[in-house]
Amino acid sequence: RVLFRSDTEGPVCGPDAGLALLDGLIQQNALVEYSLFHSAHADLLRRKGSLDSARTAYQQALRCATTIPEQRFLQRRLRELDEKKV
Repeated sequence: RVLFRSDTEGPVCGPDAGLALLDGLIQQNALVEYSLFHSAHADLLRRKGSLDSARTAYQQALRCATTIPEQRFLQRRLRELDEKKV
């Protein structure tokens, strides 16, 4: 529920609001193996402009991803971040 809320609050209240919600889950060590948690975290970091941190979170999401479509999505996001560095 908090994961969904962080994703919906990000666009409305800004990425910092969503990141604050996710930080609480990280401190509880909850969802550390859940790829969608890391993907949501990465997306909020990307929106905030923290591209290096976003890359790290996308890489963690990719390590946790279990489906090929999800892996492809995350790989595409990582390529997009690489293109922004150029």
